[in-house]
Amino acid sequence: METSGICSPQELLPWRISDEPFMQNVKAVSNLKLRASYGATGNAGASEYATLDYSRTGIIGFQDVGVPYSGYSQSIANKSLGWEKSYMTDLGFDLGLFSDRLNVAFDWYRTDTKDILFEKKTLPYATGGYGSSPFKIWSNVGETRNTGVELSITSRNFVGPEFQWSTTLAFSTNKEEVIKTTSEGPLQFGDYYLIPGEAIKTYYGYKYAGIWGTAEAEEAAKYSQKPGQVHIAENGTPDYKLNADDYYVLGSATPKWSGSLLNNFNYKNFDLSILLIARWDWTIPYGLTGWYRTDGLTPSPTVCDYWTPENQSARYPRPDASITNGQDPYQQWANYFDGSYLKVKTISLGYTFPKKWLDAVKINRMRVYFTANNPFIFTKCDYLKNYDPEKGRK
Repeated sequence: METSGICSPQELLPWRISDEPFMQNVKAVSNLKLRASYGATGNAGASEYATLDYSRTGIIGFQDVGVPYSGYSQSIANKSLGWEKSYMTDLGFDLGLFSDRLNVAFDWYRTDTKDILFEKKTLPYATGGYGSSPFKIWSNVGETRNTGVELSITSRNFVGPEFQWSTTLAFSTNKEEVIKTTSEGPLQFGDYYLIPGEAIKTYYGYKYAGIWGTAEAEEAAKYSQKPGQVHIAENGTPDYKLNADDYYVLGSATPKWSGSLLNNFNYKNFDLSILLIARWDWTIPYGLTGWYRTDGLTPSPTVCDYWTPENQSARYPRPDASITNGQDPYQQWANYFDGSYLKVKTISLGYTFPKKWLDAVKINRMRVYFTANNPFIFTKCDYLKNYDPEKGRK
């Protein structure tokens, strides 16, 4: 991907209010600055020549003889293709209080992206193809909007000759929205879908409704299912046939909010830092438990909560050696979870040797430290308690 700037965001209104004469008697405020910026950037969005028709040439081996060949590329040119353009607005302020013992930075932003570049991979075979694959074409397919706030608060809680303690709290929230697309239905890009009114990174597919129980055998049979298999929710009036019309929005890969809390402590030559982070209200596909094979022919995770007549509230389907592909046909839809988590990201303890100790050995500075990464992770969903949700999908 190649990005070029059409007009880089510029700070339009930097006003340091704290320097104004009328603020000189406000002793509590050591710094106050308003900021505003606006700009536009353009995204070329594709590798070189990916949007052009051109022929490919080379040499292919025919027994022990090299034979020249030529053919078309897999991409079809789109002469009306344009740049993807993002228009960004940012309003914020910086505030310092009590001789900068307390500092606050706040930003509100909005980014409107138009003419989104998208490579369509579902052109009909009637248009031709490259090898055994259909042609592809790049198009401008719609508009999106990102609106959010970012807040950072730093406090020097205690400042003494031997002991110091400071805290930094960061918080951000972002609302993604697909404003419109040129397609009549959802557009798939990788693992995500573009759906008007939904987040940009939206998961879309069959909705997991549990596992059919023994008391639901008659209803399951209407879907050619049986107790112990995955129950998929129909969308709308039941016709007992599952297809793309029954897809639901399953969630977004973007959290509703995220935050961090950093505490730094210093006592004489010792220092201690503790960092906590959180991401809340987002969805991840946790495929580890998806490795569970109901046919039992390969090793499966021992943590898998599978259905038995005695365990009818299980998350995953019953073992069934008659399934030829190793999994229930709808098993993958049981792998979407709420990825909300709070974790202790790092704990670091250090000691800096006194300079007078080091002068004798001609060392300017020496510090030894111990760091623990991810020592504690707390997840909202019990199925993720042995997994680090910060990794996202697995």
